[in-house]
Amino acid sequence: MKDTLVSRRAVLAGTAAAGALGLTGFPARAEPQWKKYAGTTLEVILAKGPRGDNLQKNIKEFTDLTGIQVESEQIPEQQQRQKAVIEFTSGKPSFDVVHLSYHVQKRQFEKAGWLADLSPYLKDPSLTAPDLVESDFSAAGLQYAKNDKGQMLSLPWSVDYFILYYNKELFQKKGVAVPKTFDEMVAAAEKLTDAKEGTFGFVGRGLRNANMTLWTNFFLNYGGEFLDGKGGILNVVNDTGGSSTIANPDKPVTVVSYP
Repeated sequence: MKDTLVSRRAVLAGTAAAGALGLTGFPARAEPQWKKYAGTTLEVILAKGPRGDNLQKNIKEFTDLTGIQVESEQIPEQQQRQKAVIEFTSGKPSFDVVHLSYHVQKRQFEKAGWLADLSPYLKDPSLTAPDLVESDFSAAGLQYAKNDKGQMLSLPWSVDYFILYYNKELFQKKGVAVPKTFDEMVAAAEKLTDAKEGTFGFVGRGLRNANMTLWTNFFLNYGGEFLDGKGGILNVVNDTGGSSTIANPDKPVTVVSYP
């Protein structure tokens, strides 16, 4: 077993801690003992994509600063999630730092006790530069990163937002106004769709489990709820009255999406 920055238990965090350090570009200061763990190695597994690319691009900077070697691997998203759960469950994960997808794994990882409280490390002047403070992270990211006790169980790397992108030329050609509501978006998509020409009015992320984030966006904006007033989990169909709109809020756009 390779030496690690701290114990394996301590470094298991949602977002790759090494990446967070490398990306911040900490200046060399007298306070932090940057070389305290020089010569040790961190094993990192990442979900394949631009985020993983950004972390790997900054590994050399991190190693030059700390003397810590970083071995990283990018794995396709679905396989990476499965690997993380299997190895955590075994009690002997091969990695020290893991990329956690909040919307899929936060609750599972917290309940299983797989995440360490990082707050003490952020407050330790021998480990963290004084110009890195909790408020440097976005409020949205901190909502995910913290548990109900206020413990920071991961470093928020990014928060995804849904943004409407549209083809200006196609909108002008069809005389369609930019929609401002979901209902207007569905109506616009219907006008823009021409299956014979191979033109479809709507497209969104929707491969296997990835479609849950898209569906949730519709569900919540149509008035759906996942939790009751006491924080209990609702049965999406039965506890919301069984409304077809709530039970399947993205149904209207399926007829104007690429098959």
